[in-house]
Amino acid sequence: MYGLYQTGAADGRQNLAGFVFAEVLFAPGQTKVPAALLWHGSVITAKLPVAVTQQAVIVARCHVELFASERFGTTAGPAGSGGPG
Repeated sequence: MYGLYQTGAADGRQNLAGFVFAEVLFAPGQTKVPAALLWHGSVITAKLPVAVTQQAVIVARCHVELFASERFGTTAGPAGSGGPG
């Protein structure tokens, strides 16, 4: 099972598995929700509900570029991490 990524967690949520591709509706108490994970592409960090570092993406083996804003020239990753500019 997956949950919201949290760096200080000790129940498995400290390991990034990917990014949910689209909004998913669920009912309170529902234990399983089908969702597609994005693990190759671009993610705008300002749109995420939690902070994610480039290191977490690398450890997860996701092929994702993190960007601070919708202007893809502003990367949130380390210098030289790529991205259109």
